[in-house]
Amino acid sequence: MRSVISKIVAVAVIFASIVGASFVPALADGGGSPFSAGDGRYAPMTGDRIAVYVQDSDVAVWGIDGNLVGFPLTTFSLSELEKETSVTHIVNGGTVTLTKLSDPVLVEGYANYDATEMITQVETPSVYVVSWTDSVYGANGSGAFSKTFEATYLAQ
Repeated sequence: MRSVISKIVAVAVIFASIVGASFVPALADGGGSPFSAGDGRYAPMTGDRIAVYVQDSDVAVWGIDGNLVGFPLTTFSLSELEKETSVTHIVNGGTVTLTKLSDPVLVEGYANYDATEMITQVETPSVYVVSWTDSVYGANGSGAFSKTFEATYLAQ
């Protein structure tokens, strides 16, 4: 009888382990570090109050309130990203400014050892900074309210 009970207990423990492992919560950071939000934003950091999403057709900028809830601020188009001067959007959540810090460095080269035609490649991407100011959330355009990002594909 003891062997039957011990087998039942062993099966129950194994079953509980399997079921318990399947109910581990899915964390927003993908189970990685607290520095990875896992939502596609560029270079997320703990304490960020601005989030930048570099997409194929534009760059979306979100604000993050004191309760860590994100909300859309604005979107910068590719034509705005190509400008050499700062671009400012005045929105309900404040003022968002995009500034191009550096142009990309392009080089001519071969894609691989078998290639017979030269192509233009991006050696260093364009660098931008987005800052958020004039907000009810205390945005001051620096620190957590500013984000520097690179965009390789924008170099045409």
